[in-house]
Amino acid sequence: MPLYHLAQLRLGPGSIIEPGNFGRLLGRYMPSAQRAFGNAWMLCRELIFEQARPPELPSRFSCCFVLPALDDVNCFRPTADPNFQQVLHEVAIVDESLPQHRGARSLIAMQDDVVFLGPMQAKAAKYWSGDPGEPDQGYELLTSSSLRVIKPLE
Repeated sequence: MPLYHLAQLRLGPGSIIEPGNFGRLLGRYMPSAQRAFGNAWMLCRELIFEQARPPELPSRFSCCFVLPALDDVNCFRPTADPNFQQVLHEVAIVDESLPQHRGARSLIAMQDDVVFLGPMQAKAAKYWSGDPGEPDQGYELLTSSSLRVIKPLE
């Protein structure tokens, strides 16, 4: 069954995508009046999810993210890559024995103008329990493994 990954660059067949890039970017967030980088609310969400994560499941800070189906790509891309700047790749998980988790993308969604902490903690608990969330918003697969590019699709 094909799996999909979006990357900033077109990668050739056989290229390896190492886990942890999302966490690396989160770790570079900085508050600054002149040179701010990152979204502090996203960092807060990820820290809440990390706090709720069962230890046997992959950390969102140190995993690879995969989209399990083209329907999931179509749900994810309008919010994460609305200008189609990233390249879609078909990928394979290098080591299937490493931890994986399928999460509902609706459970990581943030809403403006609503209380944040309690509802996000509840969403994190549901996410890690495997709650299906809103299926029409798609799913993501987290893996502690590297990914091997099968082919670029764009």
